[in-house]
Amino acid sequence: MLFRLNPIAGQPLYLQLMQQIRHAIEKGILQDGDQLPGIRSLAQQLVISPATVSKAYSELEHEGYLICAKARARSSPPVGPQSSVFKGFKSPAGTFVN
Repeated sequence: MLFRLNPIAGQPLYLQLMQQIRHAIEKGILQDGDQLPGIRSLAQQLVISPATVSKAYSELEHEGYLICAKARARSSPPVGPQSSVFKGFKSPAGTFVN
């Protein structure tokens, strides 16, 4: 998935990223269980601070759009450090949809 941020848009970058991820979820581009890029990886792709990506992911997790899983070196599933996994989202009615 390709995200595009506009640093001169007058809107914080983390909000732009949040809107694009929400849009992808609502349009079905991101499906239940899809894995988003890791924080560092996405920050490098977008040439922004990892803190910006982390803030967007954290806010989306707080809103119920994402479930973020931080893997440990000894974890069995192949989820990299600081990666986020989309597990479901809240429907417009506010119920959790898997």
